[in-house]
Amino acid sequence: MTIRLSVVFMGVSILIFGCTNLTEKSDDKLPEIPLSKPQEIQMENLIIRDFIPLETTSFNLMSTDLRIKFDDSNFYVFDESVRDAINKFGRDGSFKGSLATVGEGPNQILALNDFYVDSNGHLVVLSTIGDQSTLIKIKENEPEVLFNINYIASSFTKLSSGDFLLYGSYNFPLTKHRMVHVNNNGEIVNSFLENKYKNKMLPMTERNFFESGDDLFIIEIFNHRVYRYVEKLEGFIDINFEEFSLPSNFWERDIMESFPDLLEKKFASLMGVFSDKGLMLINIDIQGEYESMRKLILIDSDKKNNYIFTSDININNFFHNPIGVENKKIYFYTYQSSIKSLNKNYFSIDLANKIPDKEFDYPVIIEVEFL
Repeated sequence: MTIRLSVVFMGVSILIFGCTNLTEKSDDKLPEIPLSKPQEIQMENLIIRDFIPLETTSFNLMSTDLRIKFDDSNFYVFDESVRDAINKFGRDGSFKGSLATVGEGPNQILALNDFYVDSNGHLVVLSTIGDQSTLIKIKENEPEVLFNINYIASSFTKLSSGDFLLYGSYNFPLTKHRMVHVNNNGEIVNSFLENKYKNKMLPMTERNFFESGDDLFIIEIFNHRVYRYVEKLEGFIDINFEEFSLPSNFWERDIMESFPDLLEKKFASLMGVFSDKGLMLINIDIQGEYESMRKLILIDSDKKNNYIFTSDININNFFHNPIGVENKKIYFYTYQSSIKSLNKNYFSIDLANKIPDKEFDYPVIIEVEFL
């Protein structure tokens, strides 16, 4: 499995460097994709293959702000609005229970910021309180502290060596480097992305690490660059946000001062990078004062082209939240209400029958094929 993913990803790399709707940057030689270059596609190009409703009751109600990861057996759902547990579901959507619950009771943890699931289904979570972060292994639903570290981390990932990468964002002067490499004893062995921002910055919490087979991609807010980590941090590709780029004086101002201007102008930020079997998806969020949209860049090595799909949340959030790519299928999450409001011509009666009416809205995983 690992070798297969590593090999097929070479096709994506070749496509990125060779495709005609990319430009080469002269300063660091990274390829660049301008937002206006990829070929536009419509909903008709995204064929719905399956709906997987997540079993939801009054005990595990979830908001609309979810961080979802999955493996061969399960979906793991972290509600970023509540941050009270990791809800585990089978690939058929059946609810299997809550892990790493937050509280002061037995076998609970005090805070939950991020989580990682290894190839054996073992769960590690990040718990950050004040200026200290703790990595905790959840074994048979019992927490076991791996280490504590005096670093304010908002997200993390585990490397194949057993070490970890922690991300701390722009919280100067508390965060001197936005990312650190930590061994399994909690000792910092390397630092990356020096934090040179010295004005007032709101604490940022986001998903920064995206694992794809042997590849690990890293993104951060207010940065148009996708990084890749292969024993060291390296630039992978730049996205030219064009009219949605940050203003030239952004880093000279306090975020509290400049944010209203950003929203009025609209600005773009990277939200996710997913890839498998020659298909890569880059998720870009565009925020404005009264609107929010997503632009999904699809890099397809079979079609030897790049494509872009625009999702406007004010119209429908059906394809607004991608969570991964597997076997060239794209996975999104949406909600019962969004499916019910969609034109039924987009999916079959058999699929419609998979979405029962419930008194409360519930999340649904969508399996999509790009044609």
